[in-house]
Amino acid sequence: MSSSSDLLASPPKAKRLSTMAGNTRPTVVWGAVILCTGILIAALTTTDPIWWHLHFSRLGMFANFSGATFNGGVVLSGAVIAAASVPLAVHLETGLAAGRIRDPRSARMLPPLLIALGASLSTIGIIPLTLNEFLHDRAANGVLLSFLGLVIFSRRTLPELPRFLTRSAIVAIVLLSVGIALMVTGIINLAAFEVLAFGSVLSWVHLLERSIARLGAAPAVAPVAEADTAELPAPRRHADTIARGARRRLPASVGTPRVRAAALTASRVDHRRTPQRWARGRTRSYSLARQRGRAGEMPSPLLTV
Repeated sequence: MSSSSDLLASPPKAKRLSTMAGNTRPTVVWGAVILCTGILIAALTTTDPIWWHLHFSRLGMFANFSGATFNGGVVLSGAVIAAASVPLAVHLETGLAAGRIRDPRSARMLPPLLIALGASLSTIGIIPLTLNEFLHDRAANGVLLSFLGLVIFSRRTLPELPRFLTRSAIVAIVLLSVGIALMVTGIINLAAFEVLAFGSVLSWVHLLERSIARLGAAPAVAPVAEADTAELPAPRRHADTIARGARRRLPASVGTPRVRAAALTASRVDHRRTPQRWARGRTRSYSLARQRGRAGEMPSPLLTV
């Protein structure tokens, strides 16, 4: 994985990642749909009507259509979940490049953990109980350990994630703990615990994927339109200039319609002297008359008006 500094220093690569982040969609939910579909078809076609008294892996122990459907669905579901690490990595790198994610360890740790979760799930279907019970059980344990790793490292490396994701993780861990206690005491069987465990794990991983997708989503950049100067009002400080241009009868082709309208409006403004300017003019006139009177000159009538 490239570091965020490399992405920031390479605008074309950051642009490609932004485009990929905008085009990718979460795929964990598709893995869950495939898993549920395979289990449902296998349960409806199995030759053992009391399989649910034991565990779901019972559906894959028969060498017939139901067993092949169950094992194939589990393998395909795990492969899809492992493939979800690709858009997850893209969103993380895009968030790092955009500055919405600060810790680069998230891009190095979370995608491999999601791959491990999907690979463990696929191993459950590749190695059924009839082939090797020990490896089958270790693969199931790998799903839970990968889930715990995602919870821990997402919390440590992604403080930008919403708080509801942390609360959802706590709820999932509590459900798993209670389920283990109930299974050990014999209140529920392994099949019921598997429903609780896989439902909690896949639901939380889907929420994690969606939250990271929001952090890494590239903001839409609107095209910058050229400034339309015809829609801008004329500045007030240029009103005198516009008025003079209007008095000179500028041709109709000069200026935009809005500017010409402003010029015509300014040309109708009454430019008579204000009282302040008139008072200053009278003061200067009387001062000049007194100076000429001291010099023996006759004051001009125009200056005394």
